[in-house]
Order: sequence, then C-alpha cells, then structure tokens
Amino acid sequence: MKFTANGLTYEIEEVDKESPELLLRELYHFGMTNHKKQKVYLMNDVSEQQKICVLRHEITHVFVNVNGMYAQETFTVEQLCEFVAYNAVAINKIVDEYFGR
Repeated sequence: MKFTANGLTYEIEEVDKESPELLLRELYHFGMTNHKKQKVYLMNDVSEQQKICVLRHEITHVFVNVNGMYAQETFTVEQLCEFVAYNAVAINKIVDEYFGR
C-alpha cells in the first residue's frame, strides 16, 4: 500500500523475518523505514497487533522525516506533544487503512 506524508509518497511492504531490509547493525528488526527508497518494511511473521504497533512506529519515523525533524536527536516534552497533536490522527488513519479498518 502507498501513502502520502507531506507530499512524499511511501510504500508499505511486508517482508520475511530475515530480509536484508530488516537488518540494522547486525540485528533484525520488526520494521524498518528506508527514506531514500521511501519504503516502510514490516516483518510478515508477527501477530496483527504487533504489526499495528510496528507500523505506527515506522510511520512516525516517516512523519519525523518529512517534517524536517530527522536531524534532531532529542525533543522536549512540548515538542513531542505538538508532534503527536498534529500527526497522530494522520498516522492512525494510514494504519487503519492498511489493515482495512
């Protein structure tokens, strides 16, 4: 499935648990986001509830990136609250659409 965040189109793809797309620093992860390819990868061999949480997490990385916040390592509580307030609905809408809700 494709989705758009701040004018950039990303694609969600489910991959096997030992896929190179899930490998970072010699560890496999449940999900990964590749901003250069504009792809979100999800491990296909986990429960739906876990996929939902992982997809929310990865799409949050997308929204951090497309809002120009990727270079910032730490955030104040106020910045975090603002980010959630302005982006949580859109992130959840993408997740709901992916899972056919």
